[in-house]
Amino acid sequence: MNDKLCVSRFYEHATRILEAAERVRGMEGSGDVTVLINHEGSIRIVQGTDWSLESLQDLHGACMAYRVMSGEGGSVKLLAREGQRTCTMESAGQNPALGMLASGFPRYLLK
Repeated sequence: MNDKLCVSRFYEHATRILEAAERVRGMEGSGDVTVLINHEGSIRIVQGTDWSLESLQDLHGACMAYRVMSGEGGSVKLLAREGQRTCTMESAGQNPALGMLASGFPRYLLK
């Protein structure tokens, strides 16, 4: 598979998962969750685990792993892993002033 295509899918999944997590933030039962995607595109969701992303990938045969965690001030943090690639994204949180200032811009930070 084309390496550029892999990175694009990895990043696309990360942004979509973060956006979905932002929408359900604060809902009951919306604690930490890990999303695993295998080579065929099947998805497995694991809730509330302290296993590392690498360990969960190995255990379930996943090629991509995304962990969504609740952060301070209503923010959402996403850790992602695909092979040796890693990615961390974090939403800006619930601060209304930040929301007005960031209007029209993506609501996440790449680190």
